[in-house]
Amino acid sequence: MSANSGFALSPLQNPTPPCNSSAVSRTVAVIGAGPGGLVAARWLRAAGVEPDLSNWPHIRRALLFGPLAPSCFRLEGPDALPDAAIRFERDAAAFGAITSNELTKRESKYWALVQAATSLPG
Repeated sequence: MSANSGFALSPLQNPTPPCNSSAVSRTVAVIGAGPGGLVAARWLRAAGVEPDLSNWPHIRRALLFGPLAPSCFRLEGPDALPDAAIRFERDAAAFGAITSNELTKRESKYWALVQAATSLPG
């Protein structure tokens, strides 16, 4: 991963169909938590592809605490895919950290803070 870009590129095993407005590529960008990842996340929100947690309760933990895999940004928006949730569950499990929807104690604390700050339902 380049310290400047915030992205790691890896070859696709099962390519996702391309977005209507983008060129086909044989690599995938995995968004990191650095400045580049924050910029990318902001852009994705502005593009209308940030998933709404209330629409995806069965993968809420992965969306909150899992990887920002490309498949999570195909759940909603103009280029949503019908199997995006299945892809994202697979992608989150591949990283080894998110294999169930059960929150850890630490994640529960963080989620409670988010709920208190934003008044989101359960």
